[in-house]
Parts: sequence; C-alpha cells; structure tokens
Amino acid sequence: MLDDDEAKYEDSIEKSIHEKAVETNKVNEIVTNDVKVAAKELDPKTTLNEDDSMAVKKKEMKFRSQGRLSLTGGAYLANRLYEQASDPSLVATIAEKENIERQLETIQLGLEYKHNLSERFALGLGLRFWRLMEESTYIVERDFQEVVDVLTEVLHHVDGTTDQTFISVPVDFNEQIEHTRYQTHTSFAVPVKAYYALVLDAKKRVELGLGYEQSISGKHEGYELVGDRTEYLITEDIDGNYANSGGNFLLASLSADYKINNTIQFTAGLEGKYGLDGFNTESAIFRKKYHFLGLYAGLNYTF
Repeated sequence: MLDDDEAKYEDSIEKSIHEKAVETNKVNEIVTNDVKVAAKELDPKTTLNEDDSMAVKKKEMKFRSQGRLSLTGGAYLANRLYEQASDPSLVATIAEKENIERQLETIQLGLEYKHNLSERFALGLGLRFWRLMEESTYIVERDFQEVVDVLTEVLHHVDGTTDQTFISVPVDFNEQIEHTRYQTHTSFAVPVKAYYALVLDAKKRVELGLGYEQSISGKHEGYELVGDRTEYLITEDIDGNYANSGGNFLLASLSADYKINNTIQFTAGLEGKYGLDGFNTESAIFRKKYHFLGLYAGLNYTF
C-alpha cells in the first residue's frame, strides 16, 4: 500500500505526462497542416481535407479575377480593295493603281488591359498605333507648249559678216517621267475584344479573341496616281479625299501566353483585321479599304 505522499507524487507524474502528450499532438497537427499547404503549393494534385480545399479555391478565385496588362508589337500583311467606280472612264485607272501599288510594311504597337471575368472569359480594352507604307511606280505624263526661236535665214556679206533671221514658233511637247512615290498611312485606334481560353493550365493559356477596332485619328502622306497620268499630293489633300481616320475593323485573334514567373507571361498570336471602311471620304473619286493579317508578340503583366 502506498502512503498519501507517494500516491500524490504518482498522480502528478501521470498528469504531467498527459499534458506533454496533448502539447505534442497540437504541435504535430500544426506541422501537418503547414506541410499540407506547402505540398499543395508545390503539387496541385496533393489531396487536402475539406477546409484546406476551400482555402485553395478562394485563392484560385482571387487569381482568376486579376487583370493583365499586355504590351505587344507585330507585323502585318495588307490586302487592298478598291470600290467599283461608277464612272466607266475610271475603271482603267483603278486597274492600273491596283497593279502598281505595293505594300512595303505594316507595323502595329498595342497596349491592352484584359480583365478576367472568370477562369476562361476575359474582356480587353486598349490603345493601338499602326502604320502602313506603300510604294507606287508609275509614269506621269505632261503636255505643255513653249515658244522656240527658229533660224529661218542666214545672210553672208562680202566682208565676212553674217546676219541671221529668227522667228518665234510655238512648239507642243509631251513629257513622260517615271516616278517612284511613297504613301504613308498612320492611325491611333481603340480595340475592344472578348477572349475565351481554349487551353488553360498552370503554365500556359491559349485564347480565342473577337472584337472591334475604332480609329480615333489618322494621318495620310505622299502621292498617288489619279486619272490621265497625273498624280495627287495626299499630304495637302486639297480635294478632301482622305478622312482623319485609319478605318474601322472587325478583329479575330488566336494567342498563347506562357508563364515566365508569377507576374510576367510571354505572349504571341495571330490576328486578322477585316476592314469595314477605309481612309477615304464619301466624296473621294477613288475609295479603298484594307484587310490585315499578321503576327504579334509581347509581354503580359498580371496584377
């Protein structure tokens, strides 16, 4: 039989052991939770309990609601289309213009903000600058008249001197000069696009985009061939043939984003621009519009 002091001593030891066991379990639970969260961040396939899954889902939803700021640049091919002339006499001139006008380059720079509406849907709004350069080689013909002094008689004297008689005769000239001229068209525009992610995982995103581009300003410079083998100075545009616009377009694109780090992605894509109208005013004799197809690349910043 144990006396009272020995019984109290054993009870205190058992209580101390029990308290240490409880503390050890709590520490193990905390460590286990930390390991689960860390494992989930390293491997998305790690199985979590219900509470942990809810926390991860909230974190994912927060990521999906973030926006992306894109800075891109690209090069495009241009397809030029002239409207059919109502005057039959201009048909030949349009055919010649289509034959002699050649695209040199079309470049585009863009800044766009994309807001993620959900995991796969996003809306984009941006600002673009693009420039189209063309070359035309054609013959300019000019008819003019000048008065020429023509020698009609030479009188020789016995002293060796001579007298010459001239008359002024009007002469018609036809001058043909081959010119290589350049045209430059620039525009600032606002694109609005809707995006849908066809492929989406931890490293990449492939998106289909559809939208509309509205020109807010345009500038046109150079020369162009007009009827009767004459040329027109686009820069001055005294006849008001060109609008202060670069035309409006329907947009379609297919792009891919590749994750570099948590905030930066590399992006590249293919875009088509279908021209709804062109550079010219309603009163212009020759009216044309453009369709573009090009490749672009750049960077996305996610925030």
